[in-house]
Amino acid sequence: MTGKAKGNEWERRCCKRLSKWWSEDISDEIRDDIFWRTSSSGGRHTQRDKRDQSTLNSAGDMGYLDIIGKPLIDFFVFEFKIGYSKDIDPLLFIDGKQKEPLLLKWWRKLEEERKKCNRLQSIIIFKRNARHACIVLDSSFFNQLTEYCGDWKYNNMLEIFLVQSSYRLIIIPLTKFLEWLSPKTIIQLLEVMKD
Repeated sequence: MTGKAKGNEWERRCCKRLSKWWSEDISDEIRDDIFWRTSSSGGRHTQRDKRDQSTLNSAGDMGYLDIIGKPLIDFFVFEFKIGYSKDIDPLLFIDGKQKEPLLLKWWRKLEEERKKCNRLQSIIIFKRNARHACIVLDSSFFNQLTEYCGDWKYNNMLEIFLVQSSYRLIIIPLTKFLEWLSPKTIIQLLEVMKD
C-alpha cells in the first residue's frame, strides 16, 4: 500500500470517528457520515485560494456533509497525519539532523490555512505506527477549554514550546480528548468567540 492510500484511509477513519463523536452528543442517532474528506485533502481550496477564489467547506482535510456538522468545521481546520514514527519526535530538532521539528512545519502550514479560511482554531490528529492517535492543539486554547470542560485529569499530556516560532502546543491522546470535550461545548464556544 502506498503512503498516499494509507493517508486517505486514515483521513476516512478520522472523519467517521469524529462523525460518531459529534452525532452522539447532538443528534438522535450515532452516525458516521457527518464529516468527510475534503477534495484532494484541501488541495482544491489551496489552488483556488492562489487565484483569490474562496471554496466553501473545503479547507483542511475534513469538511461536513450534513449541516449539523457545520459548527465544528466553522471552528476548526483539521489536518490528519499517519506514520512519521521516527520523524515526529521533537527531540530530533535538539539531538538529530532536523533543521526544524516536523510538528512545527505542520503547525505553521495549518495556521496559515486557518487564517485564510477564517477558522478559529487548528487541530492536527496524528497516529504514529503501532501507537495511539494523538491530537495537537494550541496551549492557550486548551487552557480555555478547561474552563468549560474541567481540568485535564489524565497524566498523558505533553506541552511543547517551540521557541523559534513562539508556538506553545499541547499533545494529548485523541480518545481521552473526545471523552473530555463535548460537541455542545464547541457550539457554545463558537457563539462566544464569534462575537
